[in-house]
Amino acid sequence: MRTIMIAALSAAGFALLGTAAAIAADNSAEASKKSAPLSPPNIGAKAKSEADSKGAASAAANAGAADAEPAPRVIARRQGIASYYGYGKRRPRTASGQRFDPNKMTAAHMTYPFGTKVRVTNKRNGKSVIVTINDRGPNTPGRIIDVSTGAANVLGMRRDGLVPVVIERLERHGG
Repeated sequence: MRTIMIAALSAAGFALLGTAAAIAADNSAEASKKSAPLSPPNIGAKAKSEADSKGAASAAANAGAADAEPAPRVIARRQGIASYYGYGKRRPRTASGQRFDPNKMTAAHMTYPFGTKVRVTNKRNGKSVIVTINDRGPNTPGRIIDVSTGAANVLGMRRDGLVPVVIERLERHGG
């Protein structure tokens, strides 16, 4: 019994090191003909194929990252106090004419044009979110931006209500 366990452990160890590939190749024809319980050589083949697929997925992700658009350029940066707003079950129209959706990543700013993308970073916890300006506000002195409830959740500011933030106006793509 001990000999079998030691042999199984040794084969599993070799599989992890990648040296059991030769054993797996010898048994692959036999294993493909019938579905037998996994033996150490089959485990090695399975581990190797999983590693190959993870490597391929990682390579595909890196290739996709190379094709991704570059990060938007920051064209203005301000610091101040942010608040959040929501209307409960009501869904009034924003100043831009859109229906307010508390779950979308939107915000109100007094001067930025509608459609402007802004990165808001909570200075207390470092969390940030990119929002689209679609409303006017905040209407309370001392505040620089009102974010939607959904954005407030991402920023981790729902409990506090008011948090110090950095807002960064991002350059529009294509102009």
